Amino acid sequence: MNEQPPTSPPKLAWLASPFLVLGLLVVSLLAAPHFIDSRAEMISVLRAMAMLGAAGSILSFLVVRWHQQRWSEWRKRAGERLEELEQFASRVAHDIVSPLGAATAGVHMLSQKLRFDPRSQKIASAVRGSVDRVAAIVDELLRFAWAGGHAAPNESAD
Repeated sequence: MNEQPPTSPPKLAWLASPFLVLGLLVVSLLAAPHFIDSRAEMISVLRAMAMLGAAGSILSFLVVRWHQQRWSEWRKRAGERLEELEQFASRVAHDIVSPLGAATAGVHMLSQKLRFDPRSQKIASAVRGSVDRVAAIVDELLRFAWAGGHAAPNESAD
C-alpha cells in the first residue's frame, strides 16, 4: 500500500480569483457605457463584482488551506510508517543476528575440533558462508529501513 502524496497546491491559487474579477471589472467598465444606462446600475454591477471577488478569494483560500492540511497529514502518516518500518527491521535484525552469533561460534568450535578432517572443514566453510550471507541480508534489510524503505538502484538481496 504505497499511498501517493497529494499534488502540490497551486502557488498563486489565492490570487487567481481576485485577478479574474479585476479583469471582468475592467472589461465591464470599458463596456459599461454601451450596456449600463444609469449610475445606480453601474454601482450595482460594481458591488456584485466586488462580492464575487471576495467570494472567489475566500473560496481560493479555503481550497489552498484544505490542500495544505492534506499535505501535512500525509507527511505525518508517511513519517509514522517510516518509523514503524525502522522498528520492524530492527526487531527482525535482532531476532536473526542473535542466533547467527551462536551458529558462528558453533561452526568455529567444530572446525577447530575437526581441523584435520577435510570433509568437516568443507562443511564448516559452507555453513560459515551461509551464515555470512544471512548476516549480509540482515545488513541490507537495516540499510533499506534506514533509507526510508527505498532500495538502492540495481541492488538485490542475493
